[in-house]
Amino acid sequence: MQAPTLRITHGPRKRRHCEQVCRRFLALAPSARHLAQHPYDVDLDITEIGVDLDDDELAAVRNREIGFVFQTFNLLARATSLHNVEVPLVYSGVGARKRNQKAMAALDEVGLADRADHRPNELSGGERQRVAVARALVNDPAIVLADEPTGNLDSKTSHEIMQLLVDLHTNGQTIILVTHEDDIAAYAHRIVRVLDGHIVSDERRSPLPVPPAL
Repeated sequence: MQAPTLRITHGPRKRRHCEQVCRRFLALAPSARHLAQHPYDVDLDITEIGVDLDDDELAAVRNREIGFVFQTFNLLARATSLHNVEVPLVYSGVGARKRNQKAMAALDEVGLADRADHRPNELSGGERQRVAVARALVNDPAIVLADEPTGNLDSKTSHEIMQLLVDLHTNGQTIILVTHEDDIAAYAHRIVRVLDGHIVSDERRSPLPVPPAL
């Protein structure tokens, strides 16, 4: 079996080497039907995943270099939006004052600065996912990995979240997104389709397509 290899070119905002980061993401979802990704610059070979970093080093890479967005949001139920966004900074050892400033800036970037003191049960599904996106951005990661980020949202909210990701990409953020939905994949500059661990197609789309009509 020949392992899939693909090249991702970097965006203007992130120019750090991300070979280890990207390899590990391919391990997270090797059989995803659509890997809709935005540019980064590195050759990836998933046969080399995990051979050169121990668990502590992997954890450090995940914290510093990757921002994760999950289908189920994964927010702390008893924490405010602000405190949820601060979590990666706590693990990075950032002081309280700077944590607060960076978390507020990230919430402002996703349009939720006015909801900073609200807990998840006081937010809509779309707002929860925006908090999750802010948390993914707060450490200024090399890449944002979004695993089915619209899976728990209705169609209108799904496209609002995708427009947010498009705006972030336009501003230079590198994003790799996994989805099973063709209308969500349609937002990407490039769509890589993976079946049973094999790349079956690699479609490049430039410029970014107009968002699908609701």
